[in-house]
Amino acid sequence: MDQVTGFAAAPKSIAFLLWQLTGIKHEVSDEDGIRGRVELWKDEGSGEITPEWMAH
Repeated sequence: MDQVTGFAAAPKSIAFLLWQLTGIKHEVSDEDGIRGRVELWKDEGSGEITPEWMAH
């Protein structure tokens, strides 16, 4: 990663990423009704999304 000197993303990609992260923050179910992507962000002990992740 030390060789990476820049990063560019298409506006469409940024919009998709923002949509995904907003869904995680608000615990929105996936298309099939499962919250798999949300559960991956939760702390195993408390079952909550950690405040540090939410701050980002």
